[in-house]
Amino acid sequence: FITHSYENDSVFIHYYFHIYNAYDIFDRFDFPFELDAGEFDVLLVKRLLAVNPEIELKYSDPRTYDNFSTLTQNIAKRSQKSFIFGLETNGILNQLFSRFLDRATPKQEITDKRIKKALRYIRENIGNNLQVNDLADICNLNRDHFTRLFKKEMQCTPMQYIIRKKIEKAQLILVASESSIKDIAYNLSFDNVTHFHRSFKKITGLSPITYKNQ
Repeated sequence: FITHSYENDSVFIHYYFHIYNAYDIFDRFDFPFELDAGEFDVLLVKRLLAVNPEIELKYSDPRTYDNFSTLTQNIAKRSQKSFIFGLETNGILNQLFSRFLDRATPKQEITDKRIKKALRYIRENIGNNLQVNDLADICNLNRDHFTRLFKKEMQCTPMQYIIRKKIEKAQLILVASESSIKDIAYNLSFDNVTHFHRSFKKITGLSPITYKNQ
């Protein structure tokens, strides 16, 4: 997750694409944060909007709209569309995303299916109080064996990975909502606010309030 600041002396148009958590491609690649768009890319975006006129973000300030509600409504609308509609939409999105994938740097491939299963569980339950013993049970391994396999694949311990992913989620919530730091810490199942502060600063180099106000 990275924050952006922009200054513009004319009309500024912003398009964004939501990537679901079901498959975290960011665990496999390091992506560039931005690329120059070509003329064809602009045409692709315009066509995407033409076939999806109802999914515009009507309010740009995240403090005044419920992004989750908007997302679920758009998913429901999309499920009612024809197969051809979905095929064209997916094709356009794949072409646009491929521009970033072409410049991405592969990370070490995760080969162990049990670790992939654990990573998926972490993504889908990041707000819960995740414990190494529970992850090991999901993978049908004892704690020590699971920890060794995880560290071999991810170059960090399971708890280090969990904390990092919780902090990434906290970064997003801080800049996209008015949730208090206490509520964020609670919703991400940190033991206490002090633990959250300490973990956040260790990973980002900033306190939560400094990060939000920058």
